[in-house]
Amino acid sequence: MKSNTLLAIALVCLTGCTSQDPALVGKWKGQRDPASKCQFLAWTTELRPNGNFRTDFYSDAERTHRIHRRMGYWTGRKEMILFDAVGSKKYNAYHYKVIDADTVQYTYLTEIKEPSCDGRYAYTDHRVHE
Repeated sequence: MKSNTLLAIALVCLTGCTSQDPALVGKWKGQRDPASKCQFLAWTTELRPNGNFRTDFYSDAERTHRIHRRMGYWTGRKEMILFDAVGSKKYNAYHYKVIDADTVQYTYLTEIKEPSCDGRYAYTDHRVHE
C-alpha cells in the first residue's frame, strides 16, 4: 500500500521538500462535523519543523477523553501533506489549503471505504494559540 504514496512522496520531494511548509508548523485542533456520516472524532495535532508530528484523538468535542495517540513523521509542500505514523502500514496523504494563518483545510486523497464514513473525507484545522 505504501508504494503508491512513495510515488507521491517522490513527486513532492522533486518539487522541493527540503523543509516543511512553515504555514503548517505549530499546534492545531479539529474535529469531524457532528452532522457527518463519519463517526465523531476530535483531535489536537502538533506539527514540528523537524518533521515529527503527534496527534491525540478524542471521542468528545471538549477533548477530555483521549482514545488514541499517533506519532511519526510528516512532510508538507505544494499543498500536499503526508503523514507516516509509527506502526502504520500506509501513509495518510492529504491535499491542504491554507485559508489564513490560523486555518487549514484538508482533503484525504483516497476515498474512505467504511460503511459509516464513505467518500472523500475533508476537515478543517484551527491553530491553537497558547
